[in-house]
Amino acid sequence: MAGIDIESGLAAFFEQDHRDCDARWVDVEELLDTLDVEAARLAWQKFNAGMRRHIAMEEEVLFPALESATSMGGSGPTAMMRMEHQQMRGLLDQ
Repeated sequence: MAGIDIESGLAAFFEQDHRDCDARWVDVEELLDTLDVEAARLAWQKFNAGMRRHIAMEEEVLFPALESATSMGGSGPTAMMRMEHQQMRGLLDQ
């Protein structure tokens, strides 16, 4: 489409999604301070699903695009971020 900057669009999407994940985590923390266990559980489920979706989008869309554009293949910063994502999935599983 004419006039659409795909790079800016991707950056804006991922920046907003990061902010959304952060906000969902704040919701979890605040609800854990209350006695509303059910609301905290629901907030956790929303955070967990959002984080897993975000990680998948980075690994399936963003990282391949970066690797292709920079010719770094599966090494460099994206390899480190994939390792960090694996650690995060382990923590989410706990």
